[in-house]
Amino acid sequence: MKEERCASIAAAETHYEILEVSESSSLSEIKAAHRIKALKYHPDKQNQSLNQDVEEIETAFRKIQLAWECLRDEQKRQEYDDTLRRERERDNVALNNAVHVKLSEMECEICEIEDEEDGESIQSQDEEQVESQKLYSYTCRCGDLFEILEEELEDNDNMSNNGIWECNSCGLSIFIVKDIVTNAS
Repeated sequence: MKEERCASIAAAETHYEILEVSESSSLSEIKAAHRIKALKYHPDKQNQSLNQDVEEIETAFRKIQLAWECLRDEQKRQEYDDTLRRERERDNVALNNAVHVKLSEMECEICEIEDEEDGESIQSQDEEQVESQKLYSYTCRCGDLFEILEEELEDNDNMSNNGIWECNSCGLSIFIVKDIVTNAS
């Protein structure tokens, strides 16, 4: 149950980021920030005439409430801060242990990506959506291949891997240094 109240930190945003406060903020500062955000996103306070996504607003409100429930309690906040610190330390270790590979050193080719609908490939020629995208590859020390789509490189800022990919065969990690500009940038 504690995990539900003080959600996983692997998420893109911390509770502090959700409430737009610093980690050193006092309880009164956190309370004030919560009040402002809760009023802004409370489902009952929304103007239904606007074309706002109700689900999106409700999700934002739940995140705000979850952050407040965790940060308002001194013990929960301390546990959350400790977990946040340990996760950052683990990420730093992973980054320091990863082989740094420049994007310019990776092989690059254009590949065709078929859009899939409901998990199945689209069969009809009329409906088929094909997108060209760069595929970067790097040969691992074990002979296996890291293959990373350009889209994944651009999305990694929003993901928990922080630009670190692990080989499926031997476990070697690489960190991709973006030393060239990609199309999606």
